[in-house]
Amino acid sequence: MERRLLPGLYDGMRFGAFATKWEGWKNPHRRMACENTTGRINVTSSDDIARIDDLMGLYAVLYEPTKGSRYVACVGYSKHLATELKIRYGTWDSEARLSPRPSCFPFAAYYLPNQRDARAYEYDLIRYYSPPWNTKFHR
Repeated sequence: MERRLLPGLYDGMRFGAFATKWEGWKNPHRRMACENTTGRINVTSSDDIARIDDLMGLYAVLYEPTKGSRYVACVGYSKHLATELKIRYGTWDSEARLSPRPSCFPFAAYYLPNQRDARAYEYDLIRYYSPPWNTKFHR
């Protein structure tokens, strides 16, 4: 697992944050719920939010400092993925704190039919990737 300091990634207080390279939808605890997926959207551009269905599931916001090198910035759960991503990306468009353009932040989505399983899997992914924009497990 590759983890490195990315000077252009904003961690909430300053530029420069450690991030882990995206390895896909890992299943570190081999949860059966992860096999109950109702679909997935592989890494795609922030311009493709319209492709996302408003279903329950997980999303991963990635940071792409150079073409093809993706690092996990945030992992999240939502009952309505399309709405959540539109709100997040819409907020970033209007905020001056984001130095990289929103297009530097592709995302991936993973649909799960059960809220309990989705939240447990979100927790697993946050522990696995330790994304800088998630505050769970950070000291």
